[in-house]
Amino acid sequence: MAEKFLMPKLSPTMEEGQIARWVKNEGETYDAGETLAEVDTDKATMEMTALTGGTVLKILKVAGETALLGEAIAIIGTKGEDITALLSEVSANGVASSTPQPSVDQAKAEAAVVATMATVAEQEPLKSD
Repeated sequence: MAEKFLMPKLSPTMEEGQIARWVKNEGETYDAGETLAEVDTDKATMEMTALTGGTVLKILKVAGETALLGEAIAIIGTKGEDITALLSEVSANGVASSTPQPSVDQAKAEAAVVATMATVAEQEPLKSD
């Protein structure tokens, strides 16, 4: 089932994020764990990875555009799905017509990002010669 892909909270102080680049373009399929986009936060550039496989059906925020937390940045789902109803829910600027509420998938995505950040933090620092 197609769904809105919302800007997740990628750092504790993040209020908005800027799409640095889309790794997957409209129409491209992806597997769980693959990076969909890179987002510039108030702290660093972070990767947004997929929790499940699917297809990028529509990109709502292109590289260089900024989105608030919970704002729709893309529509994802299964190739060939009708996304007209979802598109009608999103206004011209990509904000959901009702106040966005974090979905279960978004909460899982935020947890995955935190886990990835923790893994990176646990790695040994590079040693210089």
